[in-house]
Amino acid sequence: MGNADMSSKLKGQIGKILIVAGICIVLLLILHLAFRPTRKLENLEADEIERIQYSGWLGVPDSATSADITDEEEIEEFVDLMHRVQLGRRVLRRLSGGAESEYILYYKDGGSLRIKPGSDFLVDGKRYELLNEEEIWDEIVEFNSRY
Repeated sequence: MGNADMSSKLKGQIGKILIVAGICIVLLLILHLAFRPTRKLENLEADEIERIQYSGWLGVPDSATSADITDEEEIEEFVDLMHRVQLGRRVLRRLSGGAESEYILYYKDGGSLRIKPGSDFLVDGKRYELLNEEEIWDEIVEFNSRY
């Protein structure tokens, strides 16, 4: 009987370990999915975008500006620029550098996507770390400066 009791206890302990391990795996999966990088920028297609609404603010009074971007070449250039943006994991913080710009992409099918470039890159209401800021930031600023 002693061996049967030990075997039963061992099976019970292994079962508990498997349950705890399963819970840990599920929690890690949830965290990964919640904070993983977005693929929305690399999936942008210029021919699906009807127009882009740009708005910007230079951080000083009366510096607000806005424009509708409808030219196909400019839309394609913006999409190419966004394809080169490398985003990391989601972040919860909000960094503000004063000046801001925002792009709302309006799709031909009626949908839209909001993008706010910055150190914390806002895509569709979620903030992501901008990994290649040093390589891409000047190009983003140059594109913004046209409007």
